[in-house]
Amino acid sequence: MRRRMLAAALACTLLAGCGPVRTEPVEQETPQAGAPVIAYVPLDDRPDNAERVVYLAESLGYELAMPERDLYRTRLDGQPPNENGTQYGDRGALYEWVAKQEAAGCDRYILSLDQLLSGGLVSSRAMTGENPVTLSSGETLVEAELLTAVIDLLAADENNRIWLLDTVMRLAATTGYGGFGLNEYNALRTYGMAPRPHLEGTDLTIGNIVADYPLGADGTPVPVEAEEPLPEGAVENYLASRERKLRLSDAMFQALEETADGQFRVLIGIDDSSEEDSIQKNEIAYLRAQLRQGDALLSGVDDLAFKAVTKLCLEEYGWEGAAVSVQYFGGTEDQPACAYDYQPLEAIVAEHFD
Repeated sequence: MRRRMLAAALACTLLAGCGPVRTEPVEQETPQAGAPVIAYVPLDDRPDNAERVVYLAESLGYELAMPERDLYRTRLDGQPPNENGTQYGDRGALYEWVAKQEAAGCDRYILSLDQLLSGGLVSSRAMTGENPVTLSSGETLVEAELLTAVIDLLAADENNRIWLLDTVMRLAATTGYGGFGLNEYNALRTYGMAPRPHLEGTDLTIGNIVADYPLGADGTPVPVEAEEPLPEGAVENYLASRERKLRLSDAMFQALEETADGQFRVLIGIDDSSEEDSIQKNEIAYLRAQLRQGDALLSGVDDLAFKAVTKLCLEEYGWEGAAVSVQYFGGTEDQPACAYDYQPLEAIVAEHFD
C-alpha cells in the first residue's frame, strides 16, 4: 500500500510537466493476479498515451486493458494506413471493444473521446461536419449518437466509474497529416492566436462563439497572413473543425445530465495555446462553465490519462489530500513556461495541485 501511494504521489509531481521523464525502455511489471482492471481507450499510440500509462497503472496495482494498437493508431502522410484503410483509429471497433469490456464485468474506464469520436487527437483537428460510424451489425451512427450510446451503455451499471477525456482544439492542425504543411500550420496558428471578441454571461453561447471565430477583438475579420497561398478552403475547414469539436464537447455534457452523480468524471485538456485572447478563449470559458463537481479543465493533453489514473487511485485508497509548498527559482513563474501555454506557470501548477 505504501509503495502504491508513493508511486501516486510521484505521478502527481509529473502532471504539470515537472519532474524527470524517462526516455529509455522501462521494464514492465506483470500485473498482480486479480488486480482491478481499467479499460482504457488511449488518445493515440504515442508513448505518452500508451506505454507510460501502462507503467503507471501497473505500478499502482491496476491492470490496464487496451484495444489492439491498430484500432487507435495515427498514421501520418506517407505511412501505410491502418487496417480500416484510414489514417485514424477505428471508431466503430473501439465502441464495440468498450461494449465487450462492459459485458465482461469491467467497472473502471478511462476513455478518450477524441479517439472514440474522431479516431485520435490528430484527426480530431481535421474532421469537419458529421462523419458517420458503421458498426459490425451494419448500424450507422453519427458522432453525437455514438457518444450517447457509449454514455448510456456505461451508465446502466451504477458501479461503473468512468473518466471521459476531452480536449480544447489547439491553435492549428497537424503538419504532415491530410496534406497539411508547415506553411498552413504557421499561418493558421497565427490566425488562431489573434484576439477575438470577449463573450461572457448570456452572450457566451456556442452560436456566438462560432459566429465570432472569423472576427478580431474589434469586430472586423482577422486577416490570414501566409508566406505562400493556402489551399482553397483551408481557413473554412479549420473553423469547421473547431466548431465540430466544441459541439461534441457540449453534446457530452448534455448526455451526462441524466447520469448518476459521481459516476462520470470529465477531464478536458487545453492543447497548444497562447497567452493572447486567442480563438480558444471563449471555448475555454464556455466549457469551464459546463464543468460539474469533480470535473476539471487543465493545461496539457498528453498527460490526461496520467491524471485520470492517479486521481482514480487516490480516491479508491481514500487519500484526502495534503499540504503542498511550492518554491520557484529564476523569477519567471509569473510568465507562461513556454509559447504554447495560456497562463503563467504558477497559475497552471496551482490548478493541477487543486
